[in-house]
Amino acid sequence: MYRKPLEVIKAAFEDPSAEQLHISPYEEYWQPRPNCPPERIYSELYNSNAFVLEHEKVRSQPRPGCELETVIAAIMLSSDYTHLTSFGSAGVWPIYLYLGGQSKYTRAKPSSFAAHHLAYVPKVNVE
Repeated sequence: MYRKPLEVIKAAFEDPSAEQLHISPYEEYWQPRPNCPPERIYSELYNSNAFVLEHEKVRSQPRPGCELETVIAAIMLSSDYTHLTSFGSAGVWPIYLYLGGQSKYTRAKPSSFAAHHLAYVPKVNVE
């Protein structure tokens, strides 16, 4: 099974849970004491330097005649071998797509259904 990545991203943004996505990056700082300089906190993909810089680059490009907001749809891919039966050796490598704008605290909960199935790669038997 295989799904086109753009179709998976569109479906993820149409899901009701997309209301919780961070589509605009930001920098976060912590100041331990009033006389100390603030320290930058890196806790999520959407407050990383790469995300902030890419967001600024995309937004600075001219788009004549278009007034829609421009955002980045950051994606993260994951895979792990999964046994399909409780006996035998049948298995598959599912490839999951996660949106980088979702908080890691939400994404880590199985009940959030944050993993979107992108593909299933069959197990290759090498003998």
